[in-house]
Amino acid sequence: MDFELLVVGQGIAGTMMAHELDQMDVSYRVVDRGHQKACTAAAAGIMNPITGSRFTVAAEFSQLKEKALQSYGRLEEKLGVKLIYPLPIEKLFYDEEQKARWLKKREDPNFRAFLSKDLNGFKPVSAVYPYCVYGDVISESLAIDLKTLITAFREKLTKQNQLIEGDFKMEELINRETGFEWKGHQFEKIVFCQGVDLANNPVFKSSLLKPSKGQALIGKFSGELPKKIIKGKVFIAPYPSENLHWVGSWNQWQYSGSDAEDKGVEIILKKLSETIHMEFETIKAVAGIRPATKDRNPIIGSIPAYPGFYCFNGLGTKGTSLAPYWAEKLAGHIYYGLELPDSVKLSRF
Repeated sequence: MDFELLVVGQGIAGTMMAHELDQMDVSYRVVDRGHQKACTAAAAGIMNPITGSRFTVAAEFSQLKEKALQSYGRLEEKLGVKLIYPLPIEKLFYDEEQKARWLKKREDPNFRAFLSKDLNGFKPVSAVYPYCVYGDVISESLAIDLKTLITAFREKLTKQNQLIEGDFKMEELINRETGFEWKGHQFEKIVFCQGVDLANNPVFKSSLLKPSKGQALIGKFSGELPKKIIKGKVFIAPYPSENLHWVGSWNQWQYSGSDAEDKGVEIILKKLSETIHMEFETIKAVAGIRPATKDRNPIIGSIPAYPGFYCFNGLGTKGTSLAPYWAEKLAGHIYYGLELPDSVKLSRF
């Protein structure tokens, strides 16, 4: 056997899976075509503990954050790059009803644990945030520089001869008595981290995923912004790899292509103008297709009908926080037989 495992895809799922294999000294190869329209290419890498219009605390956020800091911290050391940016989120509110619902949530000490200890809310500066009636600061958030991570890890794979550049096609895979053969290489196991391309894999049902298209803008502001993530009508986040800012996003469940659209640019710029009073120069528009699922839980684990096949997919909009945690769990499942919860198993479909 040439290698123990083949990882198909090098987005955030494939990258973190390969990192866990490195930690376990597992011999592997990654096949990836460097698809620029993958969701990772357009993501801001934000880990936000409080999400949605109902201000819901993300499930197991503290546990996810602990594992993320551990994994991304190790990758910073291994790759010699900066990835982790502990940035609070300045959360803005636009009407009294929004403010009242937030203040009601704020009464819960478990909710307040994720907020700044130094502030009890604030009145936004009208010259900067002209439409806001109230603001607060989420302190447990952070951002991960995904572009730098994916690029640096790909360079590492290339230098160590662990990357096979190109497309993976199931018809090229040959079943052997002790594993699989693909393009002249022997593998014991395969982990599919294909993102939305999973829908084109005959092993899986094409309806398994509920993909969505996300679009954002990369650019620069005319003035200096605080070293925070701003959440108003849009997110505004530092884009460290290019010393710019990321503004987004515009989400579509129905879309006709993977490229950024003029309509999306117009919508994001309008929402930006309603968030902050500052000139913004768009450098580029980016878009990516997110591999979400109908129940918003990832798909992790073995594929019963195909021994030796595993899936690591469906991370949706939360790949930055979910990928480190579930990569470790999947590696433990594959090599130590650790049980995975039913909520992420393929069998739930």
